[in-house]
Amino acid sequence: MRLHSTPTRLHRVARLIFWNALLLVVGLALIGVAGETYFRLTKPFMERQLPIVFVPGVGSMFAPDAEVRWTNYLDFWAIGRTNSLGFLDQEPVSSERAASSCHISIIGDSFVAALQVPIADKFQVRLGQLAAQEMPELDLTASAYGIRGSGQFGQLPLYDKFARRLKPKLVVLVFYPNDFIDNTPYLAMGHFGITPGRNPYLAAALGPDGTLQWHFPEPDYLPNAAPETPPLRISRALSQAGRVSWFAQWLAAKHRALHRMYLRDVLQERNRRLDLYRQHYDAANLLDGWQPEIAALFNRQALLEQLASENPAPAYQQAVTLTGLALGEFQARAARDGAALVILSETAMGGQAHTRFNLLHRLAAAHGIPVISLHDYILRQGGSIAAASYAHDGHWTPQGHQYAAEALLEWLEQNREVCDAPPGPIP
Repeated sequence: MRLHSTPTRLHRVARLIFWNALLLVVGLALIGVAGETYFRLTKPFMERQLPIVFVPGVGSMFAPDAEVRWTNYLDFWAIGRTNSLGFLDQEPVSSERAASSCHISIIGDSFVAALQVPIADKFQVRLGQLAAQEMPELDLTASAYGIRGSGQFGQLPLYDKFARRLKPKLVVLVFYPNDFIDNTPYLAMGHFGITPGRNPYLAAALGPDGTLQWHFPEPDYLPNAAPETPPLRISRALSQAGRVSWFAQWLAAKHRALHRMYLRDVLQERNRRLDLYRQHYDAANLLDGWQPEIAALFNRQALLEQLASENPAPAYQQAVTLTGLALGEFQARAARDGAALVILSETAMGGQAHTRFNLLHRLAAAHGIPVISLHDYILRQGGSIAAASYAHDGHWTPQGHQYAAEALLEWLEQNREVCDAPPGPIP
């Protein structure tokens, strides 16, 4: 009997392992089928669609009258159609209608482009609706011009080519912390891998004599970007499966979101870009006083730390200087055309208790530009800062757009003379 007990026991263990493994495989298959069915039934699409064209003097933007599909696979699935100018906005009002109204031009980066929400939920649309209800005497009309990844230098052509023709009474610049980076080639490389002088949008650098040297947009800037770190094996496998499976695409996005929490692949990518940065600039000089372990991150957190520093590294000092000059360029244009200019500071800039907001406020005050703190407005209203942005994306939710519209309308109520100003000169 003892001679046969061991094989019998092993047989039982093997059968147990086999059936458990089979149940696990079947269970995973059922979860996969259920997940795939759920996403196919509830989500409109899982493939992004960005119809990009290059416009000389402006840079890379969306093609006119084209469908845009954008998702982060976690928070939103948005479908929109660009207007005749190539912006995800309503069709612009006629020049005659703009001239007879209090027309407002809103200019900014991805927060104004707002791929995450339907056009009906956007800042400028909500603003028009609120004004019609609460301040109909303003006869307010609004249009928005947003281009992703741009700073104020890159947004100047949006005013010159598109907004100016409607002779707005008010120009609103939406400002986000990344604008400090986007306004300088010294940091655009470290953060985004963009080769100096070969940029997607209008950029400027300080010449030896302190004057601005303009870098005009180029259509072939992408090959000059720093290589990204290859994704982890599991992310790569899920992404490959995501070509046919919507559920796998969602799992890949979920895994990337969790993985970024630990900054593993982010650290590798930032280090690569820092090496590229050193090839073009004297990193020992421009990053002087910056701890190497912080420099390795080269991300928004490092930016916020440097902006709050009493003695930031020279690269960040130059970013602040160039941002001030960019605001001055906008103010000169607005003054020339008889328009008022105001900055709406995004929640990530904080409010009056935050160093970065006060830095922006000082730069703007030097040119007589008022600044609205969206952060402080939300808190005054008893609202939620977290509800203003998507959890895995950072851009405004429909509630965030509502807050932005309310904050600007409050400012307009306090500055009604903006809409009473006589029309500016014909561009």
